[in-house]
Amino acid sequence: MYKMMTGKLTIKQQRFLELYLGDDPELHGNATKSYKLAYGVSARSAGPAGKRLLKNVQIQSQIAAFQAELHEKMK
Repeated sequence: MYKMMTGKLTIKQQRFLELYLGDDPELHGNATKSYKLAYGVSARSAGPAGKRLLKNVQIQSQIAAFQAELHEKMK
């Protein structure tokens, strides 16, 4: 399983990534639902906020590292 580098992430950002990159097919890759659960906000608020969080440099770095690790395992 992917080992997240958590140094610059808040606890809620870490939780968002765990949900967004996790194995649950309903949450995996779904920023709105992952944000809603991680931050405890409404779906209406979670949509724009999840999209905005995906633009965060540290979040993008973690997602890229996860994808690279997954790619290596698929070889």
